Amino acid sequence: MPPCETPRVFPGLRPRPCACRAILACRHRARRERSRRTRPTFAAAAHPQRAVLPIRPRSTARYAVTMFADTRRQLDARGFSPNEVLLPGDDVLPMEGALKVRADESGFALVTVDYGQAFPLATAATAEEAVGVLLEYVDRELPAPRTATAPELQELATAAGPHYDELAGRLGGGSLLISLPAGLVLDRIGALDGVYLFPAGTPVERRSLPPTALRGGARLHRFTTAGDILVRAELVAAWFGQPGGGLRFRLAEDFRGIRDLVVTGALQRLAD
Repeated sequence: MPPCETPRVFPGLRPRPCACRAILACRHRARRERSRRTRPTFAAAAHPQRAVLPIRPRSTARYAVTMFADTRRQLDARGFSPNEVLLPGDDVLPMEGALKVRADESGFALVTVDYGQAFPLATAATAEEAVGVLLEYVDRELPAPRTATAPELQELATAAGPHYDELAGRLGGGSLLISLPAGLVLDRIGALDGVYLFPAGTPVERRSLPPTALRGGARLHRFTTAGDILVRAELVAAWFGQPGGGLRFRLAEDFRGIRDLVVTGALQRLAD
C-alpha cells in the first residue's frame, strides 16, 4: 500500500487530508459482513460439521442466465441501454463511465468503467445480491437538473480560468490531490456514471477520448460543484492520435462515483 500523500494547496481549491484504510484478513473461512459501499471485512467464525447438498453447475448456470435476463428487462424498463449497464455475459462495447457487474475472487463487484479502467463501487457475495446492489444503486432519486443562464456559466468559467492555468502549469507529468470548491462548471462525455470530470468546454481532442467514446448514445453531462470534492488533478496524455493536454479530475475517494455525488448534492446537474 503506498504511503499517504498530503494534499497540495492550490489557490481557490482547498486540500483535504487523505485517510488510509487498513484491511484485515483471517485464515479461517469467515462469515462476510459486507457493506454495499465499502470493502468487505471478515470476522472469524466456527466451522460446525454439517451436511452439504451437492451443487449442480449446469442448473446454477441456467439459473444465473435466467436471472440476468430478467435483470436486463428491468434495466430496459428503467431506460438503461446495454452499453450503459453491462451484466455478466454481455458482449457490447461499454460507454465511457458505464456500470458493470462482474465476478471477482470474492464474489461479484459493481464497477464503473471509465477510460478503460474499472473502478469499484460496491461488492456482493452472490449473483442475487449483486443484482440487488445494482438496482438499488441506479434506483436512487437524482435531484432535478438546475437551470443556469449562459452569462452565469461564462462568469463562473472566467473566474476559474486563471486557477486552472496555474494548476496545469504545476502538474507536468504527475498529479496532485486537491479539493475542488463550490462554483466550478465541469462536464464529461459518455454515461452519467464514471469518475472523470473536465473543466466545462475542454475540446474533445484535448481529452484523448477513444474513437468509440462519441458513439452509442453518449451524451455531454454538465455539472456545477456545490461542495468540496476530493479529486486527483492530472493532465491527459496524448492517446488515440489526439494531442491530449487537457486538465482532468479523477474522483479520489474509494467506492464513490459521479452518481453518488449527484445524489448527495455535491454535484448539481445542469439542464441541457
